[in-house]
Amino acid sequence: MPFVIKHVKCYLALLFTFLIDVSPAQKALQTADFLEDIDQLEELILSRHVNPFWINSRESLQKQVKSSRDIISAKETCDQSCYVELFKIIAAINDGHSSISGGSRYDLFGYLPFTARWFNGELRVLEAADNYKELLGYRIDKVDGIGIAEVLQTIKKVVPHANDSRFKKFAPSYLHLPGLLYGLGLSKDPEQATFTLSDGADTLNRMIRNLTPEEEKNTTFSSYLDHRADLPLYQRNNDLYYWFDYDTRKDILYFQYNRVGNMKSESSSQFSKRLWSFVDSVEVEKFVLDLRYNGGGSFGFSVTFIQGILDRLDLNTRGNLFIVTGYETFSAAIEMLNQLELQTQAILVGQPPCDFPSRPGDPKSYLLENSQIKVNLSSLYHPTIFENDKRSSFLLDKEVVTDWKDFQDGIDPVLDYILKYKNDTLEKVNPKGYEMSLGRYDYSLTRHLQLKKFRDELWLQIDGSFLSPLYHKAGDTFYTEVNGLTVRIGKEQIELIFPDGKSKACKKIDDQSASAVALIYQGDFKAAEKIYEDILKDCPDFIELKDHQIQSLATKVFFELRKYPHMDAAGIARKVLNLGIKLNDGNAPFCQYSLRFY
Repeated sequence: MPFVIKHVKCYLALLFTFLIDVSPAQKALQTADFLEDIDQLEELILSRHVNPFWINSRESLQKQVKSSRDIISAKETCDQSCYVELFKIIAAINDGHSSISGGSRYDLFGYLPFTARWFNGELRVLEAADNYKELLGYRIDKVDGIGIAEVLQTIKKVVPHANDSRFKKFAPSYLHLPGLLYGLGLSKDPEQATFTLSDGADTLNRMIRNLTPEEEKNTTFSSYLDHRADLPLYQRNNDLYYWFDYDTRKDILYFQYNRVGNMKSESSSQFSKRLWSFVDSVEVEKFVLDLRYNGGGSFGFSVTFIQGILDRLDLNTRGNLFIVTGYETFSAAIEMLNQLELQTQAILVGQPPCDFPSRPGDPKSYLLENSQIKVNLSSLYHPTIFENDKRSSFLLDKEVVTDWKDFQDGIDPVLDYILKYKNDTLEKVNPKGYEMSLGRYDYSLTRHLQLKKFRDELWLQIDGSFLSPLYHKAGDTFYTEVNGLTVRIGKEQIELIFPDGKSKACKKIDDQSASAVALIYQGDFKAAEKIYEDILKDCPDFIELKDHQIQSLATKVFFELRKYPHMDAAGIARKVLNLGIKLNDGNAPFCQYSLRFY
């Protein structure tokens, strides 16, 4: 079954489940009702979102709230345009995890039965109800006579997104909401819209009507790929959470990871054992981890794959390991990408993922009293190891975009690039001449930075989080495996220069000392606990003391240490989790829940 049809069926099942679970109030709401919901929404954002001003200022949110209140107050009666104002307020946070739920969106605004995808700046129809199947493959040019560029620019006002990739991910699903188009002033009828489409030779003008849940039961869908027999790898098995394929002719192992979680047919742990057992039994010249369709899940399930790569030095070598990302790569998949960027020599290929490396997440749901709209707001903040990391996305080694002709011809330009890839000319640094600089440097309250010699090469490490060889740039300044992060080695300090131009100077310290994180990995938990308790006294808001951060540390420690027979990996993980419970005065649901696994 072609991947797009699988996506449509899964998507529709979720859609109508949402419609059953979440049903906004049926009564006609008055302007006063909407104004009350705006007040409630603003209070929820300020009190329940972990950090509503993580990108934008308080003033920008207040400006949007005032604008929405003014627009609604000026109306005599309310229609879809009043709901749109609630969407604008949520979008003003610019957080991809904070949104009005899909169920509320479709119940409020209806659904035009087609799905489009991006191809090098174009939106093409790939799935549609059978009565619109002549639109398959056509490019969307206009909506009710308005050019698609203007339409998308208007839709941006209501799509929660931190970067352009997140908008690309969600733009098609907002584009087929007829009530939203009407509420934004882009169409003349809340139940339908006329689309102008072209395929290069022909132009079509077709009115597409709202599909109700009752009508959906008797509606069948078609896909552009319905009759294609030989799909490229990236279009196969997209309904599976994980699968792999091995090409014996090229010694390339392709691993597509689409969801961070467990399948009923084969658990993540079972699949991991099968994957790594196979990898260890064959010659693997290139290992490809494809995350382009991975929208996230529960990060803990991914650690077995991260650690599997870290444990295989022949695999974790520049030119052997490739990670594919796309504009649908999100949430737990972003965290997985973050860990792999920091600790491997992977080549990152594809399109930028759809969030910041450091970002809010783990949304909780709330119900607006009058409209009964379900609102999701991020409850936790997930930092990277770099302080105040504000990169809008990861810098890729090679950005590769699939255009429409590639798709028509069954070509994956990303995999083509990987197949043709030859090692670059980056020259690793010989430790000779830097012997006096080897050793430990201060970095954070829980971690040290280390300059070390490994395999006659100069490497930089941040305890438990970052490991990279250094490559020559100019003088005593060097590249790292994190694109945009460079290092300058001085007499008594190492300076990290971040992609945004900011820098951090790390001074050399007593080489016999060890950080709290290093002590945990060494099994000296008593000494590590003392450091954490001292940090709590002096810096109680330090992010690494938080429940979810301690739980994540315990998971990483367990997977790293379990390969050493002399280390009690499970016992150390339990101690870390109990420390997290203690540091958070017993209010540590993540740590408490995770204890059952060790």
